[in-house]
Amino acid sequence: MALRQHSDTHRFFEIAYLLHYALLGGDIAYKFVGIIGLLMSFMSITGMILWSGWRRLISGFKIKWNAHPKRVNFDNKILDKTLKKRAFQSQDILQN
Repeated sequence: MALRQHSDTHRFFEIAYLLHYALLGGDIAYKFVGIIGLLMSFMSITGMILWSGWRRLISGFKIKWNAHPKRVNFDNKILDKTLKKRAFQSQDILQN
């Protein structure tokens, strides 16, 4: 019974992987997904270059030390959460 359950689980993940990776379409779909991925990357990079609001985005990552103490505390908490999240992600990458 346990062997059959493992086989069903393996088959499910195999189909999910093929659906995600190649749209269940074989070699043609694999190439299609690759081309779409390249186009999306190109569009994202050119969009970031052409978007004029990215300079304002950078100011959101700065801590305003001369602001009200509540604001400084909030900025530090957000920065701390971001750094911890990135540290955990890098540990996961190193372990795999």
